[in-house]
Amino acid sequence: MVDNTSRIPVLLKEVRLLNDKYQELAAVTGEDFNVFSILGVQTDEVKTHSALLAELLNPRGSHHQGSLFLKLFLKLCLQGRGAGDGEYAFEGEVLEDFRVGAEVATDQGRIDILLEKDDACIVIENKIYAADQEHQLNRYYQYALGKNFEKDRRILIYLTLDGSEPGEYSLGDLDRKKVLCISYREHITRWLEECMRTEEVQRIAPIREIFFQYRNLLKDLTGQPTNRRYVMELVNLLKREKNYELIKDLNAALCELQTQLQLKFWKELEAQIKEIDLGRSTNQGGKEATEENIRKYYAKEQNSKHLGLTFSRQELPKGLPAIRLRVELDSYGWVFYGFVLFENFSRVAECKDVRFDNFVAGLKFDEKFTRNDWWFAWKYPEKDLLFNSLDKVSERDTLCWSNTLGSLLDENECKDLVKGLVDEITGHILDQDNPELKAIL
Repeated sequence: MVDNTSRIPVLLKEVRLLNDKYQELAAVTGEDFNVFSILGVQTDEVKTHSALLAELLNPRGSHHQGSLFLKLFLKLCLQGRGAGDGEYAFEGEVLEDFRVGAEVATDQGRIDILLEKDDACIVIENKIYAADQEHQLNRYYQYALGKNFEKDRRILIYLTLDGSEPGEYSLGDLDRKKVLCISYREHITRWLEECMRTEEVQRIAPIREIFFQYRNLLKDLTGQPTNRRYVMELVNLLKREKNYELIKDLNAALCELQTQLQLKFWKELEAQIKEIDLGRSTNQGGKEATEENIRKYYAKEQNSKHLGLTFSRQELPKGLPAIRLRVELDSYGWVFYGFVLFENFSRVAECKDVRFDNFVAGLKFDEKFTRNDWWFAWKYPEKDLLFNSLDKVSERDTLCWSNTLGSLLDENECKDLVKGLVDEITGHILDQDNPELKAIL
């Protein structure tokens, strides 16, 4: 085995110097200034992503560029869905006829982005981190089907960060071949860059800057570097003296560090929940965030996702339904929390069943909470907490980091970060509108 002990510190020092160089450059150019990050709306699916995309795609949008952006979008995403392989649906048509809206209410539910004209419609289901709803895509397809358009005149698009396919829960009995899957990482980022190259965007500063900042936001959300020159210098650094041979050792060390830090988060959460008498963690309700399971998570073993802790203040009642607090990681590594139901000592997988309505009749949650089969009520915390160590696109070994992990390195920051989450959870449990919630946990 090759001993790389002396080589790794030298490489890390060179990477740090290179990083400092580009940080200084970013300070001069203003590259780090991003209105979406400043306002804290990076992951707001409705108010940021659906609203902005709909406005850019709208031929009557406030950008006053007509169908320019819509045409580029259709060409990029629908290539090969026309009469021939090199053509795309709606090619050569008057695109100004499209009416575009976000969060459009229909008899089949609220559609994220809807493009319609007299003889065609495009339905876009936009997913940043929200969970699928029951038979959601099936219902939207039925909406399009009800318009009695020709087969290739109704298009259902499923837009996610990584281009992943929808699950059976959302599809129902809909053939997944009827759904076009596209991604922010590839399609939307490339579309934005194509738009940025147009003369119209280049000469209009406000529009150019919005495209630039939104493109950078998406690159950040999908784990892509925003500065190409920085990346190329890193590549040259790795090629020099075969430094790329050290990546395996660095990756192993980073995985171990991430395991330790995530375990630290869960232990601190457990301690603070216990301290304010909201319950003790149990081994019920899902895959528990033990050291062994966290290590499997970073090793990307099968069925290692959705780690979390379930908290209970009392024993589960025999034969009766019970509610419990649970904090968990979603498929992308984002922390969320909520309340799960148990019946006959097992977690309920059909929380939307009407038979539980009377049991939870006295409990009230604001509109930010979602109810689905596995959760009576769940939501993401106001402050984003992320443990994404995996490349969600290719599942390859990769070095990855997050601000959450950085905060956990410092003892005081760790306690403050967890306290913010616990205070938010406590606010719901001890809310005067929910006097029964703490009593039945």
